Amino acid sequence: MATKLSRCPSTAREVWGLDFPMDSITTRVISMVWGAGAQYNDPKAPAVFTINTQANNRALQWAHDIFWKHRVAAKTNADRGGVDRNTGIFVNGNVAMMVEGTHLIGEWKSKAQADWDVAPLPKGPGGRGERLSMDGYIIPAGVKNRDASWVVMQEATGKEANKMRAEMLGYVPARKSQFESWTKSMPDKTLKNAQVSDEARVDPGSTWPKARDLTAAVNPIWRQLFVDNSINVSDALKQMQDAVAGVLGATAVKVG
Repeated sequence: MATKLSRCPSTAREVWGLDFPMDSITTRVISMVWGAGAQYNDPKAPAVFTINTQANNRALQWAHDIFWKHRVAAKTNADRGGVDRNTGIFVNGNVAMMVEGTHLIGEWKSKAQADWDVAPLPKGPGGRGERLSMDGYIIPAGVKNRDASWVVMQEATGKEANKMRAEMLGYVPARKSQFESWTKSMPDKTLKNAQVSDEARVDPGSTWPKARDLTAAVNPIWRQLFVDNSINVSDALKQMQDAVAGVLGATAVKVG
């Protein structure tokens, strides 16, 4: 589909079929590689990393080809004529499809100058690759007004608050019971396609052990692969697995 939607020669695209950020292993690109069958952790032992596997090699090569072989996805603002991806798709019209977070839909509703709608992620060998963020509220330990804090927490996360956030701000409600309030707020859009399934996975940057240190160790290698194209997929996976072992120890990695 991205190939069909792209316009002009690959060396001088005027319309890019697809767009999503690929500067970090845990951003939108992870939905694509998850869907293509990538699996960075052992499902039975989430703290064990299985980065250097044939399945991951195939999935990352597929994603890499979208940018560098088929050239149907923009990599930089320069590719999009000097504008960001939101402007590219909703104003300039030089991007046809975009993988993004649903938190931006409320903004698109008010700012988009082009017609748009929501489609489900493509389903591949690994499913739809649905990625969940881990935003939330926190009550600090030792808070002075504990009971009052819990009342605020209850109200902020309740059904009514979720309904108001959906209708007034365009945010996807955290409660499934209020999802219909959100879909009704934009009746001309197919927002039901944005509802996550029970197969959705949490952003690994929120669950990995020593997640900040780990992503800081693997992201430079990731960028060499996807952004700079200065390393091949096989070598990148080997280096990322070594980087994980350097942060968490040799027992944290499993050779596939």
